[in-house]
Amino acid sequence: MKKQITSGLLAAVTVLGMAAAPAQSVIPALQTAVTASAEYWDDLVYGDLYYQNDGRQIIITGYKDDVKSVNIPSKIDGLPVTTIAEKAFEGHPWRDPDIVSVTIPEGVTTIGDKAFYNAVNLTTVELPSTLKTIGENCFEETSISEIEISDKVKTIPQYAFADCKKLSSVKIGKNVAVIGQCAFEGDSSLTSVELPDSLKTVGVAAFRNCTSISRIDVPYSVLTIGDEAFGFKMPGFAPELIDGFTLGVWKGTAGEEYANDNGIKKAYLNTSISGATVTLSKNSYVYSGKSLVPSVTVKLGSKTLRKGSDYKVSIRNNTNCGKATVTVTGINKYMNSKVANFIIKPAKVTSKKLVSAKTKTVKLTWAKAGGNVDGYQILTATNKKFTAAKKTTWVKKGATTAKTIKGLKKGKVYYAKIRAFKTIDGKKQFGEWSTVKKARTK
Repeated sequence: MKKQITSGLLAAVTVLGMAAAPAQSVIPALQTAVTASAEYWDDLVYGDLYYQNDGRQIIITGYKDDVKSVNIPSKIDGLPVTTIAEKAFEGHPWRDPDIVSVTIPEGVTTIGDKAFYNAVNLTTVELPSTLKTIGENCFEETSISEIEISDKVKTIPQYAFADCKKLSSVKIGKNVAVIGQCAFEGDSSLTSVELPDSLKTVGVAAFRNCTSISRIDVPYSVLTIGDEAFGFKMPGFAPELIDGFTLGVWKGTAGEEYANDNGIKKAYLNTSISGATVTLSKNSYVYSGKSLVPSVTVKLGSKTLRKGSDYKVSIRNNTNCGKATVTVTGINKYMNSKVANFIIKPAKVTSKKLVSAKTKTVKLTWAKAGGNVDGYQILTATNKKFTAAKKTTWVKKGATTAKTIKGLKKGKVYYAKIRAFKTIDGKKQFGEWSTVKKARTK
């Protein structure tokens, strides 16, 4: 029995969502029409196929009864085959069996709504790399076991592969941005699916009742996820979570929000930077009274990460003397953090004068060191090289600005210099020595 094409059925390009228009005006304009009107063309026959010819392209509209396998040619009448019309290979009760295998040639860009709908015996379909448009319910309720979707396809529409009970392998093209409502619902043999990084929207129940899938990773690019899109089954009238299902998600994205809202187990996809190498432009500074900020380089393996895109930096305790902390925190596709430190040493102390006020003593005065230092070290000696009669005196308060050194020899010239210190991790970190002052003891 020949498939009937009525004048009303083929007057609108339904898969493209356009308003009804005469086929002669639609097809020349778009060259992607999936229907054609018998008002303008009569179906022609090529082997086991029915088709229509608009003078520029061929539209496959159906096939003869009792045909199990079809190999669609790339050209008919010298014109390219570009389109498979809606319902062209749809299953019907009078066909027993329906079509079993179809090879679609390179050059075909469009497959219409319900083109293979309910063709329950269809097990094999080869889709061309030129395919751009797949219609709604296109392969619903077929017996295909695997499918590879062209990189030129941007939308997998609603119910496109729904209730394909034997579908176990799907390769989705790298430019698909939308997976429509119930697109793969009920594909109970599907064990895994890799979603492309181009994906933006996942429709309601897109993968519901895919009960053999234990995990799906949601790309970072996804912005919208519909209700029950992942991880749900419908054993009755109410949806239930699939036992043991895990959703791979990126922190701060729609995937994480969906998993949290639905109580689905999460596995974070972000790369941890806890094992990264963090290198600072300087590991030590001298106190200046200003916030000190080294430049930061972060490498993870051989890759140098980008500040602002892969990580952010925060710095604490980077003004006063002590140990400053640089924390590198992963953002976007990175997570966790790594810490690096640098030290801020005391600045050079300004010594004011050295005098002898009492017998066998000298008194040194200086300007208080900034940066919350812990104290000072004073060195005295009877020569400028500080090798003769050298004596060390400690001052254990940073606020102190004068110290009398006792027990010196009478009538001798003494030299003195001072430096501040800050204890960091149990070790004294010193500033530079002051200028040398001298005085004679009484």
